[in-house]
Amino acid sequence: MKIRVEWDFGDTEYQDAPYREAISKSELPDEVKLPPDVAYEDDDGITDWLSDTYGYTVLDWYAL
Repeated sequence: MKIRVEWDFGDTEYQDAPYREAISKSELPDEVKLPPDVAYEDDDGITDWLSDTYGYTVLDWYAL
């Protein structure tokens, strides 16, 4: 499953940057292909996996 992620840059060095600039500088992906075992998690499980894997909190995500 592939998802689009909206990252939370509040309380980071990128909090005052425009979102596109923050994505570029942080090198975070806009889209993520979930591993099969994670794709079957509930919404909270996927959100937790994203945060744990990339080190940033997630505002929202949705399947593509």
